[in-house]
Amino acid sequence: MKHFISGLLVFLVSWGYSQDTIGGFTFTTASILVDNNKNIYLYDNNSLVKRTEDSRILNFSKKMFGDISLVDVSNPHKTLVFYKSQGVCIFLDNYLKELRDPIYFNDIGMMDVEIACSGSDNTVWCFDNSTSALFKIDDRLKIVARSPDISKLSTTKKSPSLLLERDDKIFLLLPDFGLLIFSNSGEYVQTIHLKEYSCLIPLSDKSIFFINQGIPTIYDFYTSTYKQYSHVEQNTVFFYNQETLFQYKTGIVIMTKLQ
Repeated sequence: MKHFISGLLVFLVSWGYSQDTIGGFTFTTASILVDNNKNIYLYDNNSLVKRTEDSRILNFSKKMFGDISLVDVSNPHKTLVFYKSQGVCIFLDNYLKELRDPIYFNDIGMMDVEIACSGSDNTVWCFDNSTSALFKIDDRLKIVARSPDISKLSTTKKSPSLLLERDDKIFLLLPDFGLLIFSNSGEYVQTIHLKEYSCLIPLSDKSIFFINQGIPTIYDFYTSTYKQYSHVEQNTVFFYNQETLFQYKTGIVIMTKLQ
């Protein structure tokens, strides 16, 4: 995705992804990521595999925590791995070695964390179902920001499917409702109502990218206008890096600028 301090912005979403094989593992879920150093990651069950730009294969697995729920590669030097069933976040360096002790959300009073992501300044954002709120946690495990009650801002009871920080804004996607945007201090900013899309990437606090019926589209929040691109095939991963949108097709390491 991005490292917010440095200003590099990258976020990966796959859609219609079927399977790929890296490092002897076959992955069959929509779980392929690419960071801003062009390293490729695949995860499935309890295994995470990284293929570096120079084709080295790195592996990570922590079976004691069960299956991996999500991986955030916004900072290639500090990869976040989240295990929802255990309420645990692990942080890995660029060699997939553990950087620090895990965060156990239960230990800080969050009993049902649904989703988490890396934040700026060595923080972590998470959404807790039991309180229906977003929390920002610093490296001392102190809560430094909290959002309003999300259930009062939406009409859906579905759990969030995406959480990320971009340009000092926090984006929370609620299926069948829309994208909620918050400030870096947790204050509610606005809602972008979206119901039909195949993938979604906030490009900045001004626009988002998504695919609707195979057509890549950028929507501008402020002008309420759409810009559409050529139809794309399935098994494609999109990512955003330094104001350029790229696409990666299964089995091909070369990344191509989306025209």
